[in-house]
Amino acid sequence: MVKLVNVLLIFTSIFFYSPFVSAKTSPKNDNILVMANKVVFNNKTKQSTLSGDVIVQQGKNIIHADKAITFGDKNNHLIKTVALGNDKLQARFTASITNDANFFKGLADKLVYYPLRNEVLLEGNAVIEKGKNTYKAPIIRYNLKLKRIVSIQKNKQRTKIVIKEKVAWKI
Repeated sequence: MVKLVNVLLIFTSIFFYSPFVSAKTSPKNDNILVMANKVVFNNKTKQSTLSGDVIVQQGKNIIHADKAITFGDKNNHLIKTVALGNDKLQARFTASITNDANFFKGLADKLVYYPLRNEVLLEGNAVIEKGKNTYKAPIIRYNLKLKRIVSIQKNKQRTKIVIKEKVAWKI
C-alpha cells in the first residue's frame, strides 16, 4: 500500500505541477521526469520536496540524490533543483555534453541545477569526471551550454586537475 501511495504522489506531482512538463524548462524543450520514494508539493510556493532514491531527468541530464527540492516561478516554470547526498553517497549529476555519447559526471555533497541557465553548481567535495580525467575543487560551477568550468577556493582548499588521457579535454 505504501508503494502505491508513493507512486500516486509521484504521478500527481508530475502531472499537476507544470514545471516538470513545461517547454520553458529547457532550451531543448525536454520534459522533466521526477521519481522519488516520497514527494511533497506545495502549490502555493511552487516547491516540491523529494526524498528517497531521487531521480530528476531532463533529456540526457540526470540527477541522482537522497533528497531534492525543486523550485518553480509564478508561471510554474522550473527554475532550480537543489539535490543533496547523504553520508554514504554524494549527489550525482550526469550529462551528455555533445551530440554523441560523450558523458561527464559531477559529484558533490550538494548540487544545484538551473535548467533555464543550463548550469550546475557543485558544492562540498565537488568532482567532475570525464573519462579518466578528473577536476576536483571545494566548489565548481559548470555551464553546460558554454562548456565552461569555474572553481572556487574555500577554506584554503585548492583545485586539483588530473589529466590521464592523451586527447585534449573538451568539455
